[in-house]
Amino acid sequence: MSAYLWPVIGLAALVFLVYRAWRIWIDAGRWGFAPATRLGWALEGAIAPSRYWWKARLDRLPGEEQAGLLARETEALGLRRADGLCCPLCGTEVPRAWTLTSGGQPAVAQGPTRCPACDFRLDACRHCAHFLAGSPQSWGQITLGGLDLTFGRCGHYKASQPVEQVCTPDMARQLKARGYEQILSPLRIVDSFLPPDSCQAFQPDRKRLKVGGVAWPGARRTALLRLLAPPAAPAEASLAPAADGLSNGS
Repeated sequence: MSAYLWPVIGLAALVFLVYRAWRIWIDAGRWGFAPATRLGWALEGAIAPSRYWWKARLDRLPGEEQAGLLARETEALGLRRADGLCCPLCGTEVPRAWTLTSGGQPAVAQGPTRCPACDFRLDACRHCAHFLAGSPQSWGQITLGGLDLTFGRCGHYKASQPVEQVCTPDMARQLKARGYEQILSPLRIVDSFLPPDSCQAFQPDRKRLKVGGVAWPGARRTALLRLLAPPAAPAEASLAPAADGLSNGS
């Protein structure tokens, strides 16, 4: 029995991949892709179908169908806007939580990005890649599963602080013996649920967001963010020279 198991599994996987590729081949023909392009998307889509369905295909959809798809998918997410986030603490929608970079990649919107009903902050220190959880002695042993993320230090911003607060007792004694009462050290974070007021360096850490109950936008959500973004304004500057030439000629 076991001798036939792997061939059967392999055949089933092959049939599944061919089915994926065939669906994309047929759909790409419907939207006017050239045969060579259709074949490329079919082969790539057999492994990564979202690259076709949620990127290349969307660019061919008419505006009405794009709007309808955006409305349906946003409703399926239980949100009013596709860039919102369902608060992992209370379930309230966090408005305009996500945005896109200039390269079209998902990113946390510029803060403050907070829940309107509770204390949740998407741009909190505990979700930031610069956050050094726990005491200085534990920074080299950070583990998301076992280390307390309530307080810590910021690896980006630094401030002058008493040596007793940032060093081991032995190191603090040695520094004080040399005349150092304070040293420049990573900024203390007393409450990792809130970023410092002057913070402009928030950098989301996907693993920490996942620990906090927040899923990073996948291909489908990224596509919805693209549909939600307003179209680029037409460049009118290129018309100026022609207009100037006509006025000069007159």
